[in-house]
Amino acid sequence: QATLHNELIQRPRKLRDPEARYKSVFISYAWATSESKEQEGWIQPFVQQLYKELKAADVPVKMDEEDLRVGMNPQTFMRDGIERSQFVLVIASESLLQKHRGGTASICTELALLHRRRELDERLGCKEERSATVLVSGTKQTAIPEFLLGQQVWDVRELGYLGFINKLLQCLQQA
Repeated sequence: QATLHNELIQRPRKLRDPEARYKSVFISYAWATSESKEQEGWIQPFVQQLYKELKAADVPVKMDEEDLRVGMNPQTFMRDGIERSQFVLVIASESLLQKHRGGTASICTELALLHRRRELDERLGCKEERSATVLVSGTKQTAIPEFLLGQQVWDVRELGYLGFINKLLQCLQQA
């Protein structure tokens, strides 16, 4: 966690490729649980920084913390975000899996929508990867819902922040 934070501060500021066009992205994540606040309290600022990085690179990106406005229906926001985005990025943490298993409404809704989208893509024979799971805390077994284990999983701790951002931007580039 400290390494990721240091990379955030020290990395080059210019990641934007002026020639690139990127897929739209919806970011799904969970706030740290009260029990994991000490270990996972850094995840919220990490996700906010990721959002800013993607915006700075001209990636069309949405997440609740930045784009859900007062008066908007959260359920509609989540549904539209997952159904209309070309790519969904799930930030996996132990809090995400705990909330999913515990029935936290917003997490369960987002993950159910993503699951339905993946099933539909499979039935339609869509070969393009339209989502990825980014492991930021815990292990695959302690942080990732089972239905997501068969897709792309990027461990940001192994890739490093800059490696992760570069991999993500490459994945998001449209042909």
